[in-house]
Amino acid sequence: MHYFEYNDCKGLKKVIDEHRGGIAAIIFTPHRHDAFHDQELPTGEFIESVYTLAKAEGFLLIIDDVRCGFWLNLSGSATYFG
Repeated sequence: MHYFEYNDCKGLKKVIDEHRGGIAAIIFTPHRHDAFHDQELPTGEFIESVYTLAKAEGFLLIIDDVRCGFWLNLSGSATYFG
């Protein structure tokens, strides 16, 4: 398991570059809700970056609505982000 900061496109790219070929999926919540941090939605740049990297590198994107405890759309948060 490897970690990156929420909404940090460069940090995400660095993790992917360091582990190229060894990433099966990226799991993230539909909004940041860490303890001691303000909640925040993913930026458009971050969503586009994650999606583009997933297509290029062949890994899955998993938006964990359950861990978050909140859906941004009744069909799942992925629908909200398009």
